[in-house]
Amino acid sequence: MAFFISFLAGVILFYSFHYFPFTSSIIFFLFLASLIFKKRYLLIPMLVFGVLYAFFRYAPETDFSNIRGKEIIVSGAFSSDAVLTSSGKFIQEFHVNSAADEETGKALKEIEEKDIFIFSDTEFEAGLLYEIAVKIGRDNRKFNPGMTENNNLYANLIEVKDLRDGKISVWSVFEDARARLNRYVTENFSADSGALVSAITTGQRGNMSDGLRDAFNSAGLAHILSISGT
Repeated sequence: MAFFISFLAGVILFYSFHYFPFTSSIIFFLFLASLIFKKRYLLIPMLVFGVLYAFFRYAPETDFSNIRGKEIIVSGAFSSDAVLTSSGKFIQEFHVNSAADEETGKALKEIEEKDIFIFSDTEFEAGLLYEIAVKIGRDNRKFNPGMTENNNLYANLIEVKDLRDGKISVWSVFEDARARLNRYVTENFSADSGALVSAITTGQRGNMSDGLRDAFNSAGLAHILSISGT
């Protein structure tokens, strides 16, 4: 049990260091000194291992502040069908294979292999490869109690640069299956029921009404909408 507690203490101290660096450092050295004083030398490697384990498992949030509000060129494929929003525009998920700043041509590695949600006036076929110019939106995340954190990246379509000769993405089979499943659910379920089924199976949450979202948020069950992991 002592080994597990030492390991867990190392993990906790690593994560707490990001918020309380001085306090966490003092606690770490006090804990280390107490182990040495009590001659519990075998627990010291477990404490250090806990810190190292947390370090290698740590995945910091990607910072997109340098591209927000900018026009960039992205290449990839739409991975979902278009959903009509209340504003009259369509929204579709786009998987980015490569990206570059339109003005400087500098590659934007931080957005590669990411998914962005694109607003446009046109529906695009899922699975086809495109090169498009988009403008990344502002960070509109809200951290109010009872609300789910939205880490999605949104952008407005500026223009389509290249259809890439109509080539099909290697993931088009899965994207097409996902799109067909969403269509089937939409056509065979009521509006709210279909939106809920799509959210927890394929991750398509664009059809959910504000009332349905609020119901899950107020009940503390918003995490159910992310079961699909998309």
